[in-house]
Amino acid sequence: MFLKPFAGTRPDSKYVSIVNVPPYDMVSYQEVGKAIKYNPFSFFRVTRPDGEMLESGNEYSDEVYKRARENFEYFLREKILFKEVVLGGVGIKKESIENLFFLQS
Repeated sequence: MFLKPFAGTRPDSKYVSIVNVPPYDMVSYQEVGKAIKYNPFSFFRVTRPDGEMLESGNEYSDEVYKRARENFEYFLREKILFKEVVLGGVGIKKESIENLFFLQS
């Protein structure tokens, strides 16, 4: 069996403690709403966006999934999350690669 390395998406180190949340299915709608209101960087905005929307009655609606995507793209755009680059089988931050090449020249 061959395992191919892949690039992950993870929080920037300065946001880890405020983005981190418990598993989405272990928290009630009300608790998610409170967490999002208290912390706008909560990853619940991606995994449970229904918590920031008015109670629609359907947590699986197209609108909820659309909001999750918008929030995920916002986290990427604002550099709260970043997509790793795979280099030698290890996922690292793109800026780290650029710094490596800068130091070598």
